[in-house]
Amino acid sequence: MTFRALTKQGIEQFGAWIEKGARRKPPIRLLTDDGFSEAFRRVLSVNEVPPFRNRYEMGLYLVRLFREVPDAVLEGHRGVWAALSLLWFESLCPKAPGGRRQPGAVYAWIPSSDWRHAHRHLVKPCWQLVRTFRADARLMLLASSQVRDSLSRRGEVFEQLASRLGVLANPWVLAWAVRTYADPDTGRPRRGAAGKGPGTVRRMGVVFSQLELTHDLPSVPAHQIPDLLPSEFDRWMRSGK
Repeated sequence: MTFRALTKQGIEQFGAWIEKGARRKPPIRLLTDDGFSEAFRRVLSVNEVPPFRNRYEMGLYLVRLFREVPDAVLEGHRGVWAALSLLWFESLCPKAPGGRRQPGAVYAWIPSSDWRHAHRHLVKPCWQLVRTFRADARLMLLASSQVRDSLSRRGEVFEQLASRLGVLANPWVLAWAVRTYADPDTGRPRRGAAGKGPGTVRRMGVVFSQLELTHDLPSVPAHQIPDLLPSEFDRWMRSGK
């Protein structure tokens, strides 16, 4: 279908439907009604049924779809990301056992201006990460080989790197994490990396946040970062080389 962005009125209608529990069918009509959506600045054809199997493939698809659209236009256009969330809602929020959906908070579907929730949109960060980091984004967007990929689940690696460490503003964080926690063949998180044990990504978030209080981490050469870390990370760094 020809892609259209939701207007302010369309975003409000979509948000109200989410807040009511998304119990009825998604209001796809908003995407074709001139009162709730508008033509995008470029004529784009978008797949109504997602042609991707995981969040990394979603990012690849979006980078291709928007390859001729300036990043600055997309970054601040809530109507674009809300429209894609609505279009793909059935795949992003499948029915739970019993036939009901669990859409969660509105910010998962409509980008939030609150920095605490901005990264929790289900679609936009996939585009941001693949656009910025290419294949390295697999660490954040894919599950480990022991866990089934899901379009609706962000995962612990994503939550830690995106929320606690602000990876988009600090690209060196992902570069270090990929060397330490990513499977060199698949780019996926290595087994146990997303757990709660010593030296895991969860601990990385805590320790790096503490180090930021005493060090200008972006200026620290990558090869010197291990010298700043406690010994709990030694096993991961040795096996990640």
